[in-house]
Amino acid sequence: MQNRRDKRFRQWNRVALKDAPGGEGPPAPPINAYTYDLSLKGARIFCERYHPSGSVVRLQIELVGSGQTLRVDAEVKWSRWNSVENVFEMGVEFLHELSQTIMTLLKHLYGEPTGLPASVGPAPTVGP
Repeated sequence: MQNRRDKRFRQWNRVALKDAPGGEGPPAPPINAYTYDLSLKGARIFCERYHPSGSVVRLQIELVGSGQTLRVDAEVKWSRWNSVENVFEMGVEFLHELSQTIMTLLKHLYGEPTGLPASVGPAPTVGP
C-alpha cells in the first residue's frame, strides 16, 4: 500500500545533478544521473555519487515524454547504495512552491477586483 500524497510515475529521465550553490570550496562539475520515478513533489534518482540526507542539489531533468527540461533544486530525503544497479539511490523533494504558482496564476487570470469564481463549470458549447 502506498502512503504517498502524489502519484509516482516510473520514468527514466536523464539528469545533470550538482550541489546547490553555497557549499564550501569550488563547485563540482555536474554528474550524470537518471530518475527512476517522478512525481509533482519529488523523484527517486540513481547517480554515481553519495549525497547525504538534508543536502540540497540542483537538478536539470530532461523530460523524455515532452522534450522539456526541468530545472529545480531539491532536498535529499534519503540516500543508500543499490548493489543491484551498482549506483547510489536517493529520494529527493523538490523545493518549489507549486501552490504559490497556482495562486499567482489565479490572481493574474481572474484579477483581484472580481475575485475568484465560486465554481468552475464545463466550457460553454458553441452552437451552429
